[in-house]
Amino acid sequence: MEKSTIFLDFYGTIVNKDSFGIFLRRLGIGSLKPKYLRNAVKGLKEMSMDNRLVLISNQAAIGYGIIQDKDFKQLLERFDAEMKEKGIIFDGIYYCPHRISEKCPCRKPEPGMLEKAVQELKIELNSGWMIGDQTCDISLGKNKNLQTILVTTGYAGNDGHYKDKPDYVAADLYNASQIIKFIKFSKEEKND
Repeated sequence: MEKSTIFLDFYGTIVNKDSFGIFLRRLGIGSLKPKYLRNAVKGLKEMSMDNRLVLISNQAAIGYGIIQDKDFKQLLERFDAEMKEKGIIFDGIYYCPHRISEKCPCRKPEPGMLEKAVQELKIELNSGWMIGDQTCDISLGKNKNLQTILVTTGYAGNDGHYKDKPDYVAADLYNASQIIKFIKFSKEEKND
């Protein structure tokens, strides 16, 4: 099976929106322990067997001053370490710290983060995927000709910001991993 690159959103797709207790930590309480969404780790484990994983995440809370960039980097380091302990490797982790009003070219659905990953990681997009819980994730995927999966965790596409429709809808990341596996298998069967 050929390796595809799967671009994944973070909050609402892999972890709960307040999974790290960011706001509690800011007050001096709470922890850096991620709260994974149902079947997220199982799905990531499945995806990582045959694919490259890249995290791309909007983090406007940094731009608004709700959290500090250094604190978010620390959270991502903890997340990455936990994933590695579970045998899940992310080829790259990217985030945009800007507010929506800044109209930054790296903020999803704009392609800046994805294009940076493509360049730095030497990714071929011809068999790529974008998975997320918001319409900006789907819009980005559509604009870059990726196959898209909307997970019904998090916002489940109900944010209403963009009109693009996903290619597939999945209950969670494990369900998404099964869709990808089935589509890849179907394409290979056609080529045999």
